[in-house]
Amino acid sequence: LKADGTKFGKSAEGTLWLDADLTSPYALYQYFLNTMDEDIIHYLKVFTFLSQKEIMSYERLVFEEPHLRAAQKRLAYELVAIIHGKEAANEAVRMSEVLFGGTIRELSYQQLKICLNGVPSLKIDESKSLIDVLVALRAASSKREARELLAKGSYSLNGEKVSDPDLLLEPSLAIESKLLVIRRGKKNYYLVEF
Repeated sequence: LKADGTKFGKSAEGTLWLDADLTSPYALYQYFLNTMDEDIIHYLKVFTFLSQKEIMSYERLVFEEPHLRAAQKRLAYELVAIIHGKEAANEAVRMSEVLFGGTIRELSYQQLKICLNGVPSLKIDESKSLIDVLVALRAASSKREARELLAKGSYSLNGEKVSDPDLLLEPSLAIESKLLVIRRGKKNYYLVEF
C-alpha cells in the first residue's frame, strides 16, 4: 500500500507487469520515478539491495533537496535493472533525459513510440497545417487559441520552439519521416504520424 492507503500498480495508474511486452522498461522507470516522497524510503528498503547507509543518505536528500528526486531516480533505475537488466535501465534513463530536457531527435521513431505510448495522436497522409493539427489533437480548443498559444511560444515541434501559424506539417519535418512530437508546455505531448 502507498502512504495514502491505495494499492500501487493497480487500476488508478494501470497495471504494472514484469513482462517488457506488457510494461516497457521505460514505463516501469517512469512509474517509479513518480513515487511520492512519503513512499520512497519504504520502497528503497523493500525493493532494492541498497545498504542501510545508502538509504539513509537518500532519506536526507528527500528532505533537504526533494526537487532533485534523487531517491526516486535511484529506485526507478534499480528496479528496472533488477527486472530487465542494466542495459534496459540505462536506456530508460537516457530516454527520460532526452524526452524531458534533451534533443528529441536523439531518439528513434521506435523509442519515441515507447516513451509516448498513450498520448493523443493523429495519423495524417499528407501535409496539414499546424493549426488544424493542434485543434484535431485537442492541443488547442480552437484555431484562435492555437494561434495565441503559438504566438506565446507555448508549443515545440520535435523539441524546438515553433511559432509560425502557417507552418505545414509534412514528412520532411518528421523523425525518420514518420513521426512528429508536439509538446505544449512542459508535460503535454502529442504525436503526429505519417
